[in-house]
Amino acid sequence: MQKEETTGDHQEFDEMYRRTQAEIYKFIRYRVADKELAKDVLQETYYVAYKKWDILCEHSNPMGWLINTAKNKIRELNKSLKKIECEVDLDADEYTFTEDGYGKSELDLIITKGLTEEEKNRFYKYFLHGYSISELAQLEKTSENNMSVRISRLRSKIAQNIPDESGIDKKYKKSVRIDKKESCT
Repeated sequence: MQKEETTGDHQEFDEMYRRTQAEIYKFIRYRVADKELAKDVLQETYYVAYKKWDILCEHSNPMGWLINTAKNKIRELNKSLKKIECEVDLDADEYTFTEDGYGKSELDLIITKGLTEEEKNRFYKYFLHGYSISELAQLEKTSENNMSVRISRLRSKIAQNIPDESGIDKKYKKSVRIDKKESCT
């Protein structure tokens, strides 16, 4: 008798999972930038739901219960990420060097040279932390198309700051080419 109840409960849980998991994932994904972390939060949310199935199946608003559980799991994730940030100072000068001899702080200076604070923030979020264009657009309260243009302009600005192998600045190379064309005519 109890085995049949457990099987029935398991089937009810599976049905509830199939019905709600896409919406819960969207809720989590909107708040967690990294897809893998969002999947982890989703899994932990349903793990808690499975463990507390007797409470959840009797709850008047199971979807609300799942969303609150997801919120709590996101808070736990944020706390653990902040703890990691405190343990590893991300802004500390590192003396690790790349193959071409540039250190991390030198690369940061070259890449972010001439960028406003807003552009630096956008650069770190998009290129280093993996925010999508739609997520950045929502954060900055603008359209995705506008954000796409901003990212494109940011790429161009950064590209101008990076010297090529010869050490000649790209701005200088462009002006040399223009001069050559002008002298040929």
